[in-house]
Amino acid sequence: MAPHNAYRTDPGGYNDWCVIVCHSDEEWRRLAQVMGAPPWAAAAKFATVAGRLRHQEELDEHIETWSLTLGKYELTERCQAAGVRALPVQSAEDRVEHDPQLRHREMYLPIEHPALGSYKVQNAPFKLSETRRRTTCRAR
Repeated sequence: MAPHNAYRTDPGGYNDWCVIVCHSDEEWRRLAQVMGAPPWAAAAKFATVAGRLRHQEELDEHIETWSLTLGKYELTERCQAAGVRALPVQSAEDRVEHDPQLRHREMYLPIEHPALGSYKVQNAPFKLSETRRRTTCRAR
């Protein structure tokens, strides 16, 4: 597979990375379109998986030049919308505060604690269609 790596994203901090993986030449062509069809991506040496593997270091440099122009969530969304495998590298804070899928699934919900105040805790990872869930905190 090539590309197959974690690439730095904007703003370039310690936790600003996105993994991109292309399993096929078709997936690579979709990634090239997501990147705006840069001329380097059309080079014959990048046309096949074997060629991209032989030139992987150069390929990674080109991709990272592009990936640094986007935040990891925007990059992930663009790639996935085009059918390219991509995921942001996430810290615990990212998962709790910024992950769109976990937010949609209400994975972390705020609860009130008598001494600590409001803070988020992990909700049940499953949803039951006929059972209302309730996250609470019992003070001791």
